[in-house]
Amino acid sequence: MKWLVPIVLPTVLAGCQVGPFSGTERLTLADQIRGVGTDTDEGLQIYGLRNPIVTDLMDQALKAERERSFDRAVRLLEEALVIEPQAPDILQQLAEVKLELGQWNQAKEHALSSIELGPRVGQLCKRNWRTVAFAHRQLGDADAAGWASARVPLCERTRPDRF
Repeated sequence: MKWLVPIVLPTVLAGCQVGPFSGTERLTLADQIRGVGTDTDEGLQIYGLRNPIVTDLMDQALKAERERSFDRAVRLLEEALVIEPQAPDILQQLAEVKLELGQWNQAKEHALSSIELGPRVGQLCKRNWRTVAFAHRQLGDADAAGWASARVPLCERTRPDRF
């Protein structure tokens, strides 16, 4: 039996996925839009002030997404929007959940609203344009999808030097 450990253990470990996700977890469509595992926060990022109740609702919505309870996530995010109706990050998170539900037009509209209200740089901007591009692709508009995809790299700005 002792001779099995050196042979079996490396074989088992070889099947494990390295990184933030285990082999049993799978990136959701929303995670892919968010750039999980690929994007960094190195460039300029802009964040607004946040009501702690809204933060809690958004966290609960993320948990609901992980549990694949997308309708619950929508309800939580809509409740957050009642408190902060012009918060671009809430609109974008809602757009990403709408993608999970296959509601392409609604996802695109929420992302476009987020673009109007949000920063034109950073992670949120990239997520906005990825969502718009994906929704257009699903709706069969390759030209609009290509145009939106081309906007993603324009969201990257370097941080200004500090003096």
